[in-house]
Amino acid sequence: MIKKLFFWILTCFIFLPNIGKSIESSWEGINEVKTRLVSPLSNTNSSSEIIVGLEYRLEENWKTYWKSPGAGGFPQELNFSDSTNIKAVEIFWPTPKAFSILGLRSLGYDKSVVFPLKIEIIDKLKPVELRLKIHFLVCNDICIPVDANLKLFIPSGEIAELTEHANKVEKYISLSPSKSIEDSNFEVTKKDFFINDYNSLLELEIKKKHSFNDPKIYIDNDIGLPVIEATLRFNETKNLLNAKFDYGDTLVSFDDKNITVHISDFPLVYEEQVNLTILENSNEKLKNNNFINIIIIAILGGLILNAMPCVLPVLSIKLLSAINYSGQKKSIIKKGFISTGIGIVVSYALLALALITIKYFGKGIGWGIQFQQPLFLMFISIVLLFFSFNLLDLYKINLPQFANRLANYSKLNKSFFSDFFSGFLATLMATPCSAPFVGTAITFAFTQKPIFLMMIFIFMGLGMALPYFVIATFPLSINLLPRPGVWMIWLRRLMAALLMLTIAWIGTILIKHFNYQFIYISLFLGMLTFLLLAFKQKFIFTQKYSFIIISLIAILYFSLPSLGNFESFSKLKNDKWIDINDANIEELIKSKKIIFVDITADWCVTCKYNKQNVINTKEIQELFKKYEVVQIQGDWTLPDKNIESFLNSYSRFGIPFNILYSYKVSNGIIFSELLTKKDIKDALINVIK
Repeated sequence: MIKKLFFWILTCFIFLPNIGKSIESSWEGINEVKTRLVSPLSNTNSSSEIIVGLEYRLEENWKTYWKSPGAGGFPQELNFSDSTNIKAVEIFWPTPKAFSILGLRSLGYDKSVVFPLKIEIIDKLKPVELRLKIHFLVCNDICIPVDANLKLFIPSGEIAELTEHANKVEKYISLSPSKSIEDSNFEVTKKDFFINDYNSLLELEIKKKHSFNDPKIYIDNDIGLPVIEATLRFNETKNLLNAKFDYGDTLVSFDDKNITVHISDFPLVYEEQVNLTILENSNEKLKNNNFINIIIIAILGGLILNAMPCVLPVLSIKLLSAINYSGQKKSIIKKGFISTGIGIVVSYALLALALITIKYFGKGIGWGIQFQQPLFLMFISIVLLFFSFNLLDLYKINLPQFANRLANYSKLNKSFFSDFFSGFLATLMATPCSAPFVGTAITFAFTQKPIFLMMIFIFMGLGMALPYFVIATFPLSINLLPRPGVWMIWLRRLMAALLMLTIAWIGTILIKHFNYQFIYISLFLGMLTFLLLAFKQKFIFTQKYSFIIISLIAILYFSLPSLGNFESFSKLKNDKWIDINDANIEELIKSKKIIFVDITADWCVTCKYNKQNVINTKEIQELFKKYEVVQIQGDWTLPDKNIESFLNSYSRFGIPFNILYSYKVSNGIIFSELLTKKDIKDALINVIK
């Protein structure tokens, strides 16, 4: 019996498979990051090549870098010269992530990552000892260079077993690029780099045997290209991808025209080294536009913005100010209107500076997109609310002490500071408007060097400020206005009502971000503020307790989004329109349909004008019905990457944007910002001929 039991135990030891013993180095590094080497196999498996893993474990919010990291970092450096029985080591780079550190956009990794290392063995019958010296960088609020020395001994053997690290290494091998086009299903068919005095643009065309899912494209280069997000467009079957990288005025060196294109479309990853085709002065838009003409267009666009509905409530404040100036000295009138004009020009310059900064960090820019941000809408609504309360004589604002001193020092009346900031407010309210000429000016500005963008915005500001400077030049023209009287009280109330209507309009935009509960609470806080001011009658902001109460109400208002669940209700679908994210325009064109696309937003006043007076009129809708026009709409009230990419593909950065496609005009007919019925009728005639 004992002999039989011993026999069965011995049989189990011989025939049952053993679990491979883990082969790994110790963790080395600093508190913020640790590294080690791990092997997926228990021995060399008598192979001339083996793969091990270089594993990183990073603390929360710490990052390390990809092989082409972008600004502010450098890739890891490996030295294996002290190793035994190793001829070469090749590192695989898994697909990185894009992130910003210290204001610089980069590519790299966080939390944990394993870099597969392919080791070429000199003598496959002997063991391997990998001695690896690593120099790398980790960053968070600060950047720390790190050195680590790792050692891994892998015994020789013929039949290797899998270790506990096998799945981990295999995972990161699959996340690393295949360099075989047969295995990857990808092919880069177009690699053009357009460059001129104003702009640099990389355009790639990539084919895939099957449809793309969610591709990510990164550029490995030594020619100084920063990390930016590409604008992607697909064909109707989504197996052909057009990617455009707009580098603006980036200085590019073409000593080497080769770049490596890294394509990740889960579960496939591919890299291909391509030789760029350099096309100088290929941007037709820049060749055909004379800068002087653009300046004139910018001035006209700014001038026309004064007549746009979104600016009129703010201009009403200036109208009241102008009436107050009636009968006063020429010098006082002149200084008041010059102050407002300067306020407009300065605010345009600051807006340009903000856009240049956003563009520098690789973010998308657009005209009026701040109205997509709920905090901005909340801020502008509270500013307008207090302007309206001021018009109702519920309070007066005493300038802070430093402003009083500045006013006295500059020998300016305190009201001039109010005039200056009313210019700021006029600019803020103008940004969701796209008047004629504005679209052309900003499209040119957004594709130019920072200095040209700044110049165009300043001239647009000069155009908007032009009426104020004209009145300042002819100050006696103010005397044509009626003199102040009791009637002004009613005019101020009317102007306050207009501002309240503007706040209500902003509320219709906020409802896309929050639900009605948020709106009701906001209305309650607004009414509470009104009652506090009305009860106090002449409210002086320097009075301690009243100021504290009003400030607490404002703080509560801005804190609402973080205090409760105010998610917006889902948007109701309109049967007449197809959502652009659900439409396949290329397929509709192939099926010989006529397509009308309308990119709009609730904050775009010009868009509402176009819909009310042109698109939704009975005449145009009957015309669309007659020719079976497919109506596609993109709602840009909230940020939408697909809509942003669609606009950018036509070098547009603002709305409204309308285009008509047909089988005969597959590139589309683009309409001006202000639509007319004649424009649409003429376009339809052209596409049905």
